[in-house]
Amino acid sequence: MEQIVAFAEYKEKEQLRSLFAETDMGLAGEIEDHVLLKKGDRILAGGRLVQMDESLFHLMVFAVDKAKRGTGLGKKLIDKLCQFPWAYCREAEKLKGLEYTITTIAKGTAVPFYQNCGYQMISFAELPEPFDLQCRECPDQKECKPMALAFYGKAGTKEVG
Repeated sequence: MEQIVAFAEYKEKEQLRSLFAETDMGLAGEIEDHVLLKKGDRILAGGRLVQMDESLFHLMVFAVDKAKRGTGLGKKLIDKLCQFPWAYCREAEKLKGLEYTITTIAKGTAVPFYQNCGYQMISFAELPEPFDLQCRECPDQKECKPMALAFYGKAGTKEVG
């Protein structure tokens, strides 16, 4: 059975919620707005992108099944999201230019994964509102060590990173 990337369906809500809970995260909005990498009925990885403006996206949440981490599945899904972000956002506007940015906030332990996928560290001030202030008052900030990251892409190319 092959792996597919697709928008989540309501029936997958609890399985995806459990996957995110493994990393102390939750669903980011409606289940149908999340994108999954799955094999048959099993969710291997999931995330949610939102379009902030014509050429700016934000990866709100992303997780890989604990048993599948380190196998390249997370990179496979991130690469899809980074190559065609407008295709994985519900009601996304088509890009009017060639260049776009995807921002995210990652726990410190996940930063190497994102860097391996072409993300670069940026300051929290460079994140779109309201994400620029997301971690400011968090009581877990010292333990979590969050980092703001950005991916810079070009539409119409196979270039990732």
